Amino acid sequence: MAERTSYPPGTFSWAELATSDADAAKAFYGELFGWSYDDNPIGDGQVYTMAQRDGGTAAALFQTDQPPHWNCYVTVASADDLDTALNKASTDLRREFDRLFASYAALLSARSAVNTTRAALAAAVPAR
Repeated sequence: MAERTSYPPGTFSWAELATSDADAAKAFYGELFGWSYDDNPIGDGQVYTMAQRDGGTAAALFQTDQPPHWNCYVTVASADDLDTALNKASTDLRREFDRLFASYAALLSARSAVNTTRAALAAAVPAR
């Protein structure tokens, strides 16, 4: 297995499996990738397991009540700069969502008014 010595920004740099059955996951990935495991107790009966191969650490896994999923981490140059950018993007997205939702709500309201008017007219006009 190739060994990385650095992770430039934008590079996936860590992966961990959250699983409902750690023993089954260890057996599966051990067979698939040839991983061995180092279990590390982290308190409250929890274990954070490091998956190893060829003397290096490849990934980790832990047991959880959540549906099984992989958490993949990406290296950033500055966590503070990323936080600032995400907060701005979140604000911009929220503003755009609010604008789109208001337009959609107005459209639904207009459709409802048209349908209500049609129903009222149909009830008022005698059938021929």
